[in-house]
Amino acid sequence: MSSTCSILSLNAWLLGAWVAQTALAVAVGSLWLSVLALGAALTAPLPPPPAHAVAASVFGGLAGLGAWMPVAVAFGWFAVLDRLLISGGWRAVRSVGLGGRALVFPALMVGLMGAGLTFGVSSSLGPFAASSMREVLHRGVQASELVPGRISRVASLELAALEDQGTTQVIGRTETQVIGARQARIARTSEGPMLFAREAEMIGPGYRISAGRARWGLPEVERRVELDERSNPSLARVAARTEASGGDARYERTVFLKRYLHPLAVFFLPLCLLPYGLSRHRWRVLVGVGVLGLLLTRGGDLTAGLVGPWLSAGWVPLVVLGLGAVGWARWRDR
Repeated sequence: MSSTCSILSLNAWLLGAWVAQTALAVAVGSLWLSVLALGAALTAPLPPPPAHAVAASVFGGLAGLGAWMPVAVAFGWFAVLDRLLISGGWRAVRSVGLGGRALVFPALMVGLMGAGLTFGVSSSLGPFAASSMREVLHRGVQASELVPGRISRVASLELAALEDQGTTQVIGRTETQVIGARQARIARTSEGPMLFAREAEMIGPGYRISAGRARWGLPEVERRVELDERSNPSLARVAARTEASGGDARYERTVFLKRYLHPLAVFFLPLCLLPYGLSRHRWRVLVGVGVLGLLLTRGGDLTAGLVGPWLSAGWVPLVVLGLGAVGWARWRDR
């Protein structure tokens, strides 16, 4: 009876500690992703104003959590097992004749919660955040000076700024016009995006206009919806339309399948990594598994056209199961 109560108490402690450690890992990962998104927004050819850049960084921190969640789940699990070793809890489990099988239930519970979180983030929160981030960046350009040597695209206009004997020369084009100016900037007004220019000249079909100061309205172009912004049903529809038109939809199918197969890998992750988490080199193993997971995730995208969507999306769960089989087979304390 006392042994059963001890195991129940241990399971409750493991689950509670894992939740705390995983929440910490998610917060750190989200902050890191937000910083990366903020840096990308501020260094864009036409950077948004500070408020929009901050909003984009917040959404960016949430958009990338789908790929970060397996790392957070594994880190939280290894941190709990590390505390179990340091506190002598694992020694106590072994002293009553129990081995790794005593931790199978909490490992499966951790895997179930981690898989649910990963699926929810990658299928719902991630697409919403990615769409919100790009919409903020798309709508948030207020004003920007054109930088020599950098080509910018705003709405339907492509602009290139060149340095000519200390003076910036701006050359732009739309589908029907060519624009030249000594100085130019882009600004978003209540009437939409505008190009303001000095010493400007515009050439179009059958006309040529010169002006000391000029402004042109830039017709908005529809923003492309990327795959990571789409819900699972939307991804399936895009793939079906591509295949119906005779195109290759293997990449779209890979993105769709990853949203289901990667949470499946997270479900088995705590159980498969249990022998490694109680080993002497547990932190080295965690780093190796994290790097390998990121490489396989990226590699799956690159190999979608070669090996097909199921294998491209299934690299991660297959490797997790393989590591688990090897680890449990060699584990003396199982």
